[in-house]
Amino acid sequence: MKKILHLVLGIVLFVALSYAIEEIRITMIFYPILLNIAPDIDISFGSHRNFLTHSIAIPIVILAFNWDVFNILCVLAFAFHCLCDVSLRPSKWKGYYTIKFYHHTIFFGAEDKAAGAMTSLWLVVQGILGILLFIFYWMFWI
Repeated sequence: MKKILHLVLGIVLFVALSYAIEEIRITMIFYPILLNIAPDIDISFGSHRNFLTHSIAIPIVILAFNWDVFNILCVLAFAFHCLCDVSLRPSKWKGYYTIKFYHHTIFFGAEDKAAGAMTSLWLVVQGILGILLFIFYWMFWI
């Protein structure tokens, strides 16, 4: 998905959240909106869809040190980015589109059709885990 579309969908999600949940003020959503495009920073290093940037691992490490509303929104931003990257036609995903461990495709070969399906599964699992963590936070900590 293009960065501009990630940005627009992130704006829609976080503005809607700021209206739906009173604890989330409109001023709290600017950084998570920008973080919605952060996972694509790996393009600058020559390898798109790195296993670390396209997961919720980085924001969870940050959240472990400071469990607050702002950081849980950052987890949600990464999760939402992963869900936006899910392909409805994963068999077409090869090479550039697959999840990588540094420059090597994690799932099967870079040109294997199953790599696209496993990449979609990885992204869905990361998205769902992020959303579940967000829901858990609102149910038990607010």
